[in-house]
Amino acid sequence: MDLRDKELSGQPNKEAWTSAFVKYGWQHMIDRLNQVVVGKPETIRLACLTMLSGGHLLLEDVPGVGKTLLARTMARL
Repeated sequence: MDLRDKELSGQPNKEAWTSAFVKYGWQHMIDRLNQVVVGKPETIRLACLTMLSGGHLLLEDVPGVGKTLLARTMARL
């Protein structure tokens, strides 16, 4: 067992807590977006990855497929 996995002086492992927060927060955000924007799971996953990495995203597609809805929903989450 690695020392990083153990609690030090009664305090929880900060790295493990951050990892769990990102994992479950990430899944919650994807689940909520999939409820609103139906049929675009790959687009949602890539948009979330872009946001998590701090990058820029350009959504290009034909009119009426949910680009604005995805952007507005992500902004609200």
